[in-house]
Amino acid sequence: FISIGNPYFSPIEIGNLASAQRTNIGNNFYVFDANLGTNGGYLTKSWGNSYVLPALGGFFTTLTSSGSITFYETDKSTSNGDDIFTHTPSPNRLNIEIFKGDRMYDATDLVLDSTLTQQFDAYDAEKMSNFDLNLFTVSTEGKHLAINQAYFEAGNIIPLGIETAESGDFTFQ
Repeated sequence: FISIGNPYFSPIEIGNLASAQRTNIGNNFYVFDANLGTNGGYLTKSWGNSYVLPALGGFFTTLTSSGSITFYETDKSTSNGDDIFTHTPSPNRLNIEIFKGDRMYDATDLVLDSTLTQQFDAYDAEKMSNFDLNLFTVSTEGKHLAINQAYFEAGNIIPLGIETAESGDFTFQ
């Protein structure tokens, strides 16, 4: 993982950065959400989905080889960031969130598509470990995934994993 900071004193729209602005950058990025669990945690986002990064904020991503990201003035956003934690549901995307009371601790996404594979590839996102609790799916190679874009047919099993030192009752949404 590499870290990249917002170079501006204003929010920027990073989710929709054009692929030409991202050279040899992985297909996903990771942001810290202080509201997850009791100590905060990492959310995994896919490029192409709107995400407003706060002024002076940062994110993590992966490289496929030596890479770069270019930011332009037009990437600046007038949003105050209130929409940061929203997403538009997709008919083939299952977003699983885990809560303790009314506090979300983590989430994982499963995208089912007949053109994908069961193996870990560039469309998937490995899980960055959180402090309190980790929720993930498991690839056929045993990798913990925050976003698992997989081929699915009747009879396939996609394991769901949880790691936590927290005790108590948790619910899924």
